[in-house]
Amino acid sequence: MKIRTACRRSLRLVAAGVAIPLVLLAAAELLLCAGGYGVPGTLFVRRDVGGVTYCTVNDAVSRRYFTNPHYAAEFLPLPAFFAVRKPAGTFRVFVLGESAAAGMCYEPFSFSCMLREQLSARRPGTRIEVINCGIDAIDSWVVREFADECLALEPDALILYCGNNEVIGPFGPASVSRIGRYAPRWFIRLRVWLTGLKLTQLAQRVSARATASGSRAAAWSNAWKRISLERRIRREDLSMNAVADNYVENMVAITNAAAGRGVATVVCTLASNLRDFPPFASLHRKGLAAGEMAAWQAFYATGMLLHTRAFVSGGASQSLAAALAAFREAESIDDTHADLLFRIARCIDRSASLPATEAERYYVRAAVHDAYHARPGTELNGPLRTAFGASPGFIDLEALARGTPLVGREGMFDHVHFTIAGHAAAAAAILPGIAQGGKGVAAPPALTPAQVLTNLGYCAFDAHEAAWAVARFTLNNTAMEAIRQHPETRAWLIRQYGGSFVDQGWRTNAAVLAAATNAYAIGLARNWENASLHVRAALACESLGDHTGALDHLAAVMRINPFYRDADVLRARIHQSRGIERYHRGDYRGAIEDFSARIAITNTAASYANRALAYRALGNEQNAARDEDAARQLAAPAAR
Repeated sequence: MKIRTACRRSLRLVAAGVAIPLVLLAAAELLLCAGGYGVPGTLFVRRDVGGVTYCTVNDAVSRRYFTNPHYAAEFLPLPAFFAVRKPAGTFRVFVLGESAAAGMCYEPFSFSCMLREQLSARRPGTRIEVINCGIDAIDSWVVREFADECLALEPDALILYCGNNEVIGPFGPASVSRIGRYAPRWFIRLRVWLTGLKLTQLAQRVSARATASGSRAAAWSNAWKRISLERRIRREDLSMNAVADNYVENMVAITNAAAGRGVATVVCTLASNLRDFPPFASLHRKGLAAGEMAAWQAFYATGMLLHTRAFVSGGASQSLAAALAAFREAESIDDTHADLLFRIARCIDRSASLPATEAERYYVRAAVHDAYHARPGTELNGPLRTAFGASPGFIDLEALARGTPLVGREGMFDHVHFTIAGHAAAAAAILPGIAQGGKGVAAPPALTPAQVLTNLGYCAFDAHEAAWAVARFTLNNTAMEAIRQHPETRAWLIRQYGGSFVDQGWRTNAAVLAAATNAYAIGLARNWENASLHVRAALACESLGDHTGALDHLAAVMRINPFYRDADVLRARIHQSRGIERYHRGDYRGAIEDFSARIAITNTAASYANRALAYRALGNEQNAARDEDAARQLAAPAAR
C-alpha cells in the first residue's frame, strides 16, 4: 500500500513537473500574442483596401525558417497582391517551390510569368492570376506550410516544383540550422510547428542579438563553409534514407489536401544540368588506406593535367584518352569521388568512340555522390514517379527534358536554375498539366516564346541585367568554388555572362535604355497590371532623366499593389533627384514639391536641407530655418 501511494505521489510530481512549465509557456505565448509581439509567420498577410480584403506577401515570413537575420533578409517572397475572395471570372494558380520556381536571376520572366501569358491567351475574358510563391533555400516542409495557406484562398490549381533543397534546406540533414544529422519525421514536424510560435521568435531575437556580428557576405561565406566542410554527407549516410520518404510524404499530403478541396495539382519532377556543371563537394570512400590514397591522388593528378590540356589548351585526342585512362585507374581504387566521376563523364562525352549512354551514367553517379546535395533530383524523381506517375497532372519534366536544351547550357545557367529558354520550355511542359488536371486549358501553347517575351517586355537591357545577376551568382559566390577547379566551365560562364558584369555601360547607354522603354511600353499595352514591368519602366525612365515618367510608372505600381516592396523607396529617390534638378533649373516651387513628397515618404536630413535651400531661394526664411533645424536634428544621431 505504501509503495503504491509513493508511486502515485511520484507520478503526480512528474506530471506537475511537466504540466506547470507547459502551462507557463502557454501563458507566455498567449501574452505575447495578445501584446502584438513579433511578426506573422504566414506567407500572406491580409490588408483592407477600399472595403475589400486583399492578400499581400509577408516579407518577414523567412524569419520563421531562417534564424540568421542575414538569410532572412535575403530570402524574400516575390511581390503579390490579390483579393482574398476570388472575383467571379478569375482563374487562380499558385506556384510553390524554391529558387528554381521563383526564377532566380530571371524573376520577371519565370515560367510562372510565362504561364500567365499563355493562360491569358487561351482564356480570353478570364482574369488570370498566377501567384509565384517560390522562395530561395526553402524545402518541401516549408512548401507544405505554404500550400495549406494557398488552399484557403480559392485556387483553381497548384503547381509544385520543389525538391532541390531537401538536404540543405531549413529542415534537411545538412541544414546550417539543423539539430543533429538524423531527425525522425515527428521531430521535424514538431520543429516546423515550433517555428510558428511567438516564443520562438523571442528566443531567436535574443539569440541573434547575442551572436550577431559581421557582414552579410561574411555570413554567407561562413554558412557555405559549414555546409561544404562540416556537413558534407555521403550518399550512404543514414540521414539520407529518410530524405526521399519525407519529400514524397509532403508532396502527397499537399495533393491530398488539394483534392479534398477540389483543387487540381500539377506535380513536376526536377530537371537538372548534370553535364555542364561539376559537383559541389566530393568525399573519398570510407576505409581508404594511406597507400591507396597516395595511388589515387597520383592517378587523379595525372588525369587532371591531361584533362586540362584536352579541354582548355586544345590538346590532341590522345590527351583525352590518356586522361580517361588515368581517371579509370583512380576509379578502380575509389569509385565514390564525385569530381572524379564527373571528369570521367566529360572525357567519355567528348570521345567520338564511346557511347553517350555511358557518359550519362557517370554524370548521374557524380550527382548522386555529390556530398553537397543541391542537385538531388536524380534521387527524388524516381519516388515521385512511383507516387504520382498515374496522376493526370503529373509532369515528368526530367524525362521531357532529355535531348532538349532545357537541361543544357541553353536552358540552365547552373546546376538547377533556368535561363529564359529553360523557363519557356518548362512553361510549355507544365501548361498541359493544368488542362489534364481537369481545368479545361487547351494545349499546345497559344503564343510562341517570342510573343510571350514581348508581352513581358523582355529586351536587351533585361538580358544584360540577368547576365549580370548570373555572373555575380556563379563567378562571385563562395558556394560555387568547385567551378574554379574546372577552368573550361568557368571560361564558358565568363564568355556567356561575364561581359555584362565587367562592363556595365549598358546601364547608362541611351540607345539600350530607349529600346527598353519602347519594349516596356509594348508590354504594358498588353498587360497594364504587370507591376514588375512598371518598376522596370520606372528605372529605365530614371536612368534617362525622365523623372516624371518614372513617377507615373511608380504611381501605377501603387495602384496595382499598394504594398509593393521598395516602391516607396524608389519613389523617394526619384522625387529627391527631380527636386535637385528643378532647383538647379530655378524651379524652386517645383523643387519644394518634390522634397516635400520625399519627406512624406521618409524623413532624411538631406531632404530637409535641400528644401531649406529652395525656401531660402524664394525668400521664405521662416520655413528655411525650420527645415534647417529639422535637418540638424536628424543628422545629430547619425553623427554620434
